[in-house]
Amino acid sequence: MRRKVRLFGAVAVRPPVQAVLARFETATGFTVSSEWDLNPKVRQRIEDGEAFDLAITNPEMVEALVASGKIAAGSQLAFGRIAMGVAARAGSPPLDLSSRRGFEDALKAAGSIAYASEGSSGAYFMQLLERLGIASQVRPRLVAV
Repeated sequence: MRRKVRLFGAVAVRPPVQAVLARFETATGFTVSSEWDLNPKVRQRIEDGEAFDLAITNPEMVEALVASGKIAAGSQLAFGRIAMGVAARAGSPPLDLSSRRGFEDALKAAGSIAYASEGSSGAYFMQLLERLGIASQVRPRLVAV
């Protein structure tokens, strides 16, 4: 009989984690049931008491879950980083992202800016706009996805 592992993971890490799950299952005899969601929803499911064996989410969420006693202290391990990206619509002129000024100008000139409003990347993006001092100029063109 195969043993089962219930994994809650952030969608941002799904591709690299899924790439190793089959090898893990073969090597260990475990079967992994993985469920992928945005970081805040992973945290909420754990806070709500859903049963899980392994959680993969951002360090801030892990720290909060350790503090609340939902994740065992000392069981956490950082294993990678997720980068944020900027892209323009196909056929658009190239963006000058070689400097802070170029990045700010590209955001201010955009007709619309899509961002993941519910994920931790969306919160980071909103904080970044504030730190750059362009939030009020850009906010009317933000499109939450």
